[in-house]
Amino acid sequence: MKNSPVKNIRRGEKAYVYKSGVRRGLTAMLDALGWWVVRVLTLGRGMRPNPAVVENPKKILVIRLDHLGDVLFIRPGLLALKTHFPQAKITVLTSRAGSEIIGTDRYVDKVLVWEAPWFARAGVPEGQGTFFQLVQQLRKEKFDISLDFRGDIRHHIITWLAGVRVRLGYGITGGRFLLHRAPALPLGLHEVDRNLALMAALHVDPVVDRYVPIPLTPEEIRFGQSVWPDTGKRVVMHPAAGDSAKQWPVNRLIEICDALGRLGCDVMIVGTSQERFAAEALANACIIRPRVMAGKTDLRQLAAMISAAVLMVGSDSGPAHMAVTQGIPTIMLWSQTNEPGEWGPWGRGVQAEVVREPEREQAVGDVLAAAKQFLGLQQHR
Repeated sequence: MKNSPVKNIRRGEKAYVYKSGVRRGLTAMLDALGWWVVRVLTLGRGMRPNPAVVENPKKILVIRLDHLGDVLFIRPGLLALKTHFPQAKITVLTSRAGSEIIGTDRYVDKVLVWEAPWFARAGVPEGQGTFFQLVQQLRKEKFDISLDFRGDIRHHIITWLAGVRVRLGYGITGGRFLLHRAPALPLGLHEVDRNLALMAALHVDPVVDRYVPIPLTPEEIRFGQSVWPDTGKRVVMHPAAGDSAKQWPVNRLIEICDALGRLGCDVMIVGTSQERFAAEALANACIIRPRVMAGKTDLRQLAAMISAAVLMVGSDSGPAHMAVTQGIPTIMLWSQTNEPGEWGPWGRGVQAEVVREPEREQAVGDVLAAAKQFLGLQQHR
């Protein structure tokens, strides 16, 4: 760290994602003060990583405490990390939902589950350990390296208190002074590539296959097949999203469901138990009523159902990203909250169409045209 982390932002990049100017200002002041404190305590040396630890780590901690889509985006990075450090034991700290997906990945050695109160949409489960109990648990693990792809100051505090020897992460919400390496957030890259870019400080080769399907057991595959009829055009639809701003208007969703029904598709609406009521209301409003499976499966069963489908139509949320992961043709009903080039479909040979601006008269027509293409009913215009 030769320069103040506050000045280490590339031109055009926002230093912090807080909407409030007051919060951005306070965070910048905290980072600047923290940087000077670190310089004083280390006699001007700053936070320099131990080269021996970087070259030959025994235990690596990866933090991904947010949501399903974010967890799916780190899986290519985890594969690259394990390929570069095959001898290292890789532990992922994630939510319960994340553990359902990451838990069977061959390049992950251990999963620690903790529902971060700042991300837990369904609330923190009863009996979960406190913030400081989590820190104590991580201290006992004696990790050599930690990586936080979220760039969250709360995660940086966790790894600092846990005594991780080399701490890497983006400083999107502050806390750069707690990290040994805090590169500027790369602009214009897909989130998968941003995750890989963070590993450059560890000399990890980013040239890995971005297509990393979720491995399913024979039992899960049989379940996925069993919920569908033997014949027909199997279409999964996920109209909801964790952020309501990502959801398309209900009238547009009804039009899409009925249009798919008229094409002879067997449409199945999926989602969480919290989304079930809205899913039933949507289904009841359709002329050709789709089936509703929202709240009736766990995430692995959902992955199996999606893997047995021929098409996914969904919002910018976990199930749609899961379909991309499984190689299923996907139509993403995009909002204006994110850029699809950074948060949309990714991977080798991905079949996906992003449809934006639901208020347009032609929006549903664009969805239907893409559906016909993926279903082999017509050439895409």
